[in-house]
Amino acid sequence: LLDRGRRLTRMGYIDENGVTGLQRYTYKSKDLSITYQYILSPIWDHMIPIFPLWLAPNVITFIGLCLTIISYFLVIYYNPYLDSPCPSFVYAIVGVFLLIYQTLDNLDGRQARRTGTSSPLGELFDHGCDVVTVTLSGIAVASTLQLGPTWQTFFLIWGGGMLPFFLGTLEEYHTGALILRQINGPIEGLLMMSAMHLVTFYLGSEIWLYNAWDLFGVSSLGYNFNPLPLNQFIIYLLPLPTLPTIFFNLMYIKRKIDEQNKSFFDALKNLLPFIVLSVLGIAWIFLSPDLVQSHPILFFNLLGTLFSLICTRLIFSYLCQYEYTRANEYLIPLVVCVLNSILIHYLGQVLIQEELFLFAYFLVAAFGYLHFSISIIYEMCVALDISFFTIPNRSLPRA
Repeated sequence: LLDRGRRLTRMGYIDENGVTGLQRYTYKSKDLSITYQYILSPIWDHMIPIFPLWLAPNVITFIGLCLTIISYFLVIYYNPYLDSPCPSFVYAIVGVFLLIYQTLDNLDGRQARRTGTSSPLGELFDHGCDVVTVTLSGIAVASTLQLGPTWQTFFLIWGGGMLPFFLGTLEEYHTGALILRQINGPIEGLLMMSAMHLVTFYLGSEIWLYNAWDLFGVSSLGYNFNPLPLNQFIIYLLPLPTLPTIFFNLMYIKRKIDEQNKSFFDALKNLLPFIVLSVLGIAWIFLSPDLVQSHPILFFNLLGTLFSLICTRLIFSYLCQYEYTRANEYLIPLVVCVLNSILIHYLGQVLIQEELFLFAYFLVAAFGYLHFSISIIYEMCVALDISFFTIPNRSLPRA
């Protein structure tokens, strides 16, 4: 106890109020997906007894993250510019691993309840892995669709992953409950992404380059539309499933804010870091297309790391019941990057060498994200007096 007290006094992110907030926190969630309720959930309920009771839920979560990382490295090894085909076995592995990731992402919570080890730390690690997966799985889909180092890839990762994920987290921050709608990313979204990979394995990567109007029989009706590749057609359809989710996120945030007699405008200020990242990210793409085309993986991973920092801070805030800090020092270099691109694009003047700054910026952001993540995991273990990858004997249910 004395040793734990000393460690509590040395923590840099969680103070006494944070410890109290963690101890009071109760996880509330509901998945409204029909696919989940009537198909996947019963399957996963029958699968959970496979895992031994001594296996910590965070180990299950970590295995899922490792599969995502393996898929990612496999993709960028064979297609570093996201614009060419991969060997067919790559699509099969990525598609199957994504299905396993989805399964493990739902089994970890069941294992936590089964072993009596549910905690805010588990939610932090689970959602933190999901944050990382948003970018890595988005890059994998961009590779399968052969979108290349373009704004379409950015829009796929941003509009299909980052935006709904951040707004869903922001809704949970304000309402205290994670509500997944009838069509949502963790269920239908991941199933669709996996289907894209597996269809590519079966039919070949060239399918995404076919004219969409020919595939759907529109051309045979006599309409003379400009050719539109199927991969770009999918990008244009992306808002259809995401816009309703975004609408409900904002509607329930407003409803909760009104109940508390607070300003909805003040609540929307929490969007500021994400808006800054989004606007500056797309501006950088259009102002420095050569940079993005030369280093697409590094560029999109930098934006993904910055997103992970922003979103993980938001998750950390509602778990500890802190006020969300909108200021983010890691976005300052992004402002410098865009200003430098403006000078190069319009005046031909160079403040900093873009490629070198991109590399250095990614290293700093990645180190900052890892330091923050590891620190708060350690501090939560201390604050809650729990282990990360093991289950104490006192937590195991008796036979």
